[in-house]
Amino acid sequence: MIHLRTLSLAILFAGCTPTPTLNGRVVDIWGSPIEGAMVKLDGSAERPITDAHGRFAMPAGEGSATLHAGREGYIQGELQVQFTDEGARTHDDGDIVVKLYPIPSEKGFHVVGPSSYIKLQPKLIRAVGSNIESLYGIREPGRISVDGEPLRFLYHGDLRYDQLMALDVSLHRLKYVERADLTSITSTDVKLDLYVSDERTPIEISRLKSRNDYLLQTTGPLERQHIYALTTNRLLDPADDESFQRIAPALRLAFPVELR
Repeated sequence: MIHLRTLSLAILFAGCTPTPTLNGRVVDIWGSPIEGAMVKLDGSAERPITDAHGRFAMPAGEGSATLHAGREGYIQGELQVQFTDEGARTHDDGDIVVKLYPIPSEKGFHVVGPSSYIKLQPKLIRAVGSNIESLYGIREPGRISVDGEPLRFLYHGDLRYDQLMALDVSLHRLKYVERADLTSITSTDVKLDLYVSDERTPIEISRLKSRNDYLLQTTGPLERQHIYALTTNRLLDPADDESFQRIAPALRLAFPVELR
């Protein structure tokens, strides 16, 4: 009788082994919690909703799986999660935090500021010189500035990924040129008063989990107290003046921002 009771208790406790739990948070890209986000783990039917602190809990998975999170007004985010005997971790041993980009209210290029997006304002690119030699730049870079690096931009618009890539989007560090000797029939000292390209700055363009939102991020060191500008079609460093003139004047635009 004692053996039967012991066996029954063993079976009872074995059936009460707690199920491993995945605990995490959903926040925006500035770290503020997102309430009401739906969370999904590949291979699981659970769909928990985050609380006021952005927290959620659900049964843990096995091995490696993708964790998805989304809410109206945000671009869906995801995170690769590794499940071990010690618990759930990301590939870089970080906490389980899914970060979501809010959908911008306007189309165009936005720089990711310290606590919100700042929409970049287009500036007309001008050509100064002759058909032999010209410089290309903008007169006034505007007053948009941000701190810290890398620089991150979000493009929200109607372009497909292949269309955006075909535009050859590039980021340039600018320098101010007041005057320059430009080749014409004779060498001529020309007043420019332009911010022109000093060099291209490498950027990485990635498609976010939506049809028309893209993240552009610098991949190398930047110089503070400098103006940087996004543009397309090599407008700030064209192969020749003919290729610059082929672009419609209304599309000869740069989108500057100062890195403080």
